[in-house]
Amino acid sequence: PSGNTSKDSRLTSNRAADTAGCSNFRNKEIATKLVDDNELMNKSREAFLNVFSAPNEAYTTTYGVVLKYYFGTLCNNDKETPYSDKCRANFYFKSNRLTDMEFACE
Repeated sequence: PSGNTSKDSRLTSNRAADTAGCSNFRNKEIATKLVDDNELMNKSREAFLNVFSAPNEAYTTTYGVVLKYYFGTLCNNDKETPYSDKCRANFYFKSNRLTDMEFACE
């Protein structure tokens, strides 16, 4: 892990509080940094959730479990604007280990 722990702790707590992705504390760069700094690739889902907190969505596929987090959301008063475009970060877990991540906007 990085020697920048206090900054990473702030990133983690700000990111967790930005559940709808309205405050720009969630983005591809921050997510990648948190995965890298906390060495989360191939770690358990529990270790991942300790850093990322609860996802916006979670579902199981034939591949494994996918945790989805929103970012870049169009908001009004810190609430998602209905039917607005948003981006998502998908984290893929196979056999309870983080194996891949994907970022997409719609």
